[in-house]
Amino acid sequence: MAEPDILSNAFLASHPDAAARVLEQLPHEDAAALFERVPARLGAGVLNAMLPYTAARCLQLVEAPRAAMLLAAISVPAASAVLRNVPEAQRTRVLDLLPTATALACRALLGYPEDSVGACVDTEIIALRPGSRASEALDALRTARSVPAGPVYVVDALRRPLGQIGLPELMRADAQQRLDALMVPVPATLPAVTPLAGAQGHPAWRDVDVVPVVERGGGLVGVVLRHALRRAQRSRSASIAPAPEALAALLALSYWNAVVGLVEATLSVVLPARRERP
Repeated sequence: MAEPDILSNAFLASHPDAAARVLEQLPHEDAAALFERVPARLGAGVLNAMLPYTAARCLQLVEAPRAAMLLAAISVPAASAVLRNVPEAQRTRVLDLLPTATALACRALLGYPEDSVGACVDTEIIALRPGSRASEALDALRTARSVPAGPVYVVDALRRPLGQIGLPELMRADAQQRLDALMVPVPATLPAVTPLAGAQGHPAWRDVDVVPVVERGGGLVGVVLRHALRRAQRSRSASIAPAPEALAALLALSYWNAVVGLVEATLSVVLPARRERP
């Protein structure tokens, strides 16, 4: 049994995306058994690459402590996307077992509608007050759990963005220089309530791949990456795709409607025009 496990672990580590596609095709019980067995860091990589609603189906069959361990090892947006598809009672148990900061961030994202930008925000950013020094920003970057996707943001007391500083500029700055002297204006922000369907066409994406996201009062929530937005849209489309039997019924209905339309069009040539069907 050892050799297949070794091969499985090597495959999971080297090809998490390919492994995710395989697991998505397996019965949920089999995928859940794998997540229970493999090292959490390997399972987390695969879970992160799966479609959220499919990952949730598997995670529902995993013990809550193990599920929390897997979710804690992936990004907050990915974890919240999976949890959104988990039944509420189990979701609450898993959230209670997550690290406090991760749980709070997940709960914040879960508060946004599923089809909004706020649901796929990356909350792991560096946001400091104007009087902070360059050395403090660098210390925050060194101690961050993961490398922030966006620049360092300068915010006011209500977390409204005042400016931003890129890493190269921060590295070149004097350690004691204040951030408000280094920052440049934030080009644009994206409201968290923006629907996914229209988000890609928002002017905020002009010449950038990462955009700060703000709540209704203007406070900085996090950032959203262009590729994360696209993935969220694909996942959303896949999660609402009709089942095969529903698709067959839809095709049959479309065929019947087409036939009816053809008949009506033919009749309209010889009969007086009638009121358009709703």
